[in-house]
Amino acid sequence: TSRNSKSGQSVDARNLYLLPGLIDCHTHVFFTQTIEDKTFENALVSELTISEKTKEERAKLFLRQYLSEGFTSVCDLGNSGNFLDSKLKEQVASDSHYPDFFISGPGIATHKGQFDSQTPMGLVNKEYRIINDKTNIEELLSEYTKHNVDILKIYADNSPGYGGINLNQIRFFLKSKKFKKITFHSIEKSSFMDLIKLKKVNIEHGTNALIKN
Repeated sequence: TSRNSKSGQSVDARNLYLLPGLIDCHTHVFFTQTIEDKTFENALVSELTISEKTKEERAKLFLRQYLSEGFTSVCDLGNSGNFLDSKLKEQVASDSHYPDFFISGPGIATHKGQFDSQTPMGLVNKEYRIINDKTNIEELLSEYTKHNVDILKIYADNSPGYGGINLNQIRFFLKSKKFKKITFHSIEKSSFMDLIKLKKVNIEHGTNALIKN
């Protein structure tokens, strides 16, 4: 028998099964792609024209809808601008109208992330943390821990953009113990197979992993 401390209501749960809430382990509550956008790259650029306040209110609505459908935990993986997810996490942390909210901050990528090669870096840097061989990784990760990031999202490839992170950089990230989870965005077969070689890594997507050469 369970008792609700506020209402004093008792619930007899004998002969019943209590199941945990649903968990969405990969979503983007700050991002939408419409029919008018046509391509993902167009949607990325289009989203940058929307105010942070509008994105925040839209994300709150998505989270409330998640909870109403039985999702008690949501993992948001990127496309949340410059740590907008961190701000939202603080706002909803103690509010029972929202599910538990786990965040990743901006996705870590190379080149221009998932934007096309003609996109100005000023726009790219609003969506991703772009790294190269000279990047101080420890300093970068300190920024993520400062924003209470739960899941580190790394773009092993930037599909539909160009390039991706090399294996040496990937190995360095995997040494970090600061996050609940480190996961890799991998769509192309080449990046997928490289990650498989490392073993015990978390991979998102894998859309083209089974395509025969």
